[in-house]
Amino acid sequence: MSYVIQIVSRANGQKAKEFEGKFIQDFNVEEGLTVTPFSSEARKFPTQATAHEFWTQELPQGEWGHNFEGPNRPLTAYNVWVLEEDDA
Repeated sequence: MSYVIQIVSRANGQKAKEFEGKFIQDFNVEEGLTVTPFSSEARKFPTQATAHEFWTQELPQGEWGHNFEGPNRPLTAYNVWVLEEDDA
């Protein structure tokens, strides 16, 4: 059993049409967010907690061009579901 992250919407309630309903493959500063429509191609996490840690990861200061005080957690701009994925 593993877990995947599916994007539901933007946290501000706006549509995230390019990402909505898709599964996260990867995220990094250089390439941004990579998604897939297939859960089988999504990044797999061994636990719900590790999926949550990935979703709430904080980037180093200045890495994402933020200009405010506090955490820099770009993936939390999206509401997500952490779903069980059968590894069979």
